[in-house]
Amino acid sequence: MPLKQLFEEVMNNYIVAKTSQPFKGNRMGEILRNEIPNAIQKFSFIGGDFIVKGSCGQGNWAEIPWVAIMHKSVTKTTMEGVYIVYLFSSDMKRLYITLNQGCTKLKDEYGKAKAIEKMMSIATSIRDKLNPKGWKTDDNISIGNEFYEKGMIFYKLYEKDNIPSDEVLKSDLNDLINIYIDYILSTRNSREESMQKEDMTNTFNIKEEITNIKNYIRSRGFLYDDKLIENYYLSLKTKPFLILAGISGTGKSKLARLFAEAIGATAENSRFKLVPVRPDWSDSTDLLGYKDLNGRFHPGVLTTFVKDAMENPQKPYFFVLDEMNLARVEYYFSDVLSIIESRNRIDKSIVTDKLLNRELLPQKWRKILFDLQ
Repeated sequence: MPLKQLFEEVMNNYIVAKTSQPFKGNRMGEILRNEIPNAIQKFSFIGGDFIVKGSCGQGNWAEIPWVAIMHKSVTKTTMEGVYIVYLFSSDMKRLYITLNQGCTKLKDEYGKAKAIEKMMSIATSIRDKLNPKGWKTDDNISIGNEFYEKGMIFYKLYEKDNIPSDEVLKSDLNDLINIYIDYILSTRNSREESMQKEDMTNTFNIKEEITNIKNYIRSRGFLYDDKLIENYYLSLKTKPFLILAGISGTGKSKLARLFAEAIGATAENSRFKLVPVRPDWSDSTDLLGYKDLNGRFHPGVLTTFVKDAMENPQKPYFFVLDEMNLARVEYYFSDVLSIIESRNRIDKSIVTDKLLNRELLPQKWRKILFDLQ
């Protein structure tokens, strides 16, 4: 079926379906989720780097049905990022093809008002960088959803009784795809320039920071080989877990404490904690915690420490296990090691899988350990 005809079928029948017909198995769902995306996917300029997805709601009718075209390098979900999306107005009198933004994650993080403010700022910033090539950038857009309207970057309007031919629809989408690609390229260039500047700044800052750490340790009357301190620093930068090996009494625990103090993490401010490993540790309950027979959760020493660290992500925290070999490491620490290996960079943050199973925790701990990043 031609794309024009599919759009017209939605605009002619969606309100009736939404107000008087069952959601499950409805023809509108088939058109929006499958037939329109499949028709778009067949266009030669829609390659494997694009995801085409449509929706009329999840379990219930959406007020605004849509069909989105997302470049995988930008986003794979309509909850965030920049993408192309066809938006049907709530009264089904207008269809907009737009370069738009995902709002869900912004709304969850900042609330409605702040999220809209950020979306408008992003839209302005993108318009300043790109040639609109005749596409509209004004705010004369009436969809029935404020987030879609305020997140709009570029758009073109099709009236219900004047949907253009498939040739025009295809040409318009191709034009907007080219603008979208211009956006992707400009973003990559900006990111590369930013990374180059950041690398140069970081190189200077690292040298200065290591020097300051060395000077602090010497000021406390302790002498360690410069290479040892440098390797300690770089190891922590690479992965926030390292093992100091050697015979007892050679200053391993002291180095960890002095290093932490040098960058502001002390026992007094609760950002440094040294925990002696006991020979009877046979599982992770001492570190992570457990739920008693009454269903109460008792946090372990590491869980409590992690909670504090998550509430202050801009500050360094050091957790030291002293004499780790006194108990079988795979018995009491394997869960934590697995989580460390799941580290991944998202934007400018490092995140991991969850430390504890959600079912183990009471509500207040779920909020802390699952809703913070």
